[in-house]
Amino acid sequence: MDKLIFGMSQVKFCGLEIGWFDEQGVTPAGTAATQVDIYAAQVKDGPVGTITSNPGKKAFTGNLIDMSAENLVKVIGGTKDEQGNWEPPEKWEKTGVMDIVCDSGHTIRLYNAKVTGNDFGGGVNSQGVLSIQLNIEVMKDEDGKRMKIFAPGIDPETGQPAVKA
Repeated sequence: MDKLIFGMSQVKFCGLEIGWFDEQGVTPAGTAATQVDIYAAQVKDGPVGTITSNPGKKAFTGNLIDMSAENLVKVIGGTKDEQGNWEPPEKWEKTGVMDIVCDSGHTIRLYNAKVTGNDFGGGVNSQGVLSIQLNIEVMKDEDGKRMKIFAPGIDPETGQPAVKA
């Protein structure tokens, strides 16, 4: 089963475990690369080359349903007061390392995840729960790394087999 990556058991952001996502977990939300065909007047049967005009974007999206003040501060910022109330920041956005730990044992590490709270989702009703729709962009870190998928049993911090406590 090492060939299959499935299930989301835990998400860590900026070194802290963050709360629940809805049953969809996180899903791909990037854009494909854009290419332009180059034609020459002398060549009548097709393009002479293709160039990439836009490399596309790697991203995920997901609905965060853990709406506790502590969790919202960890994920998109803002403040929690002594009564447990959350006041959102002006900009619903934070950047840091994100680890998506999968039931399959794999860990998907995003070295520089830009997490943006887009809008509210779900609802305040008896059919579902309120959520925040997150967009997770896979950006390069200062070393030029975007992401790495660690095999089952490999610790993303060390790159070595995980030590069982």
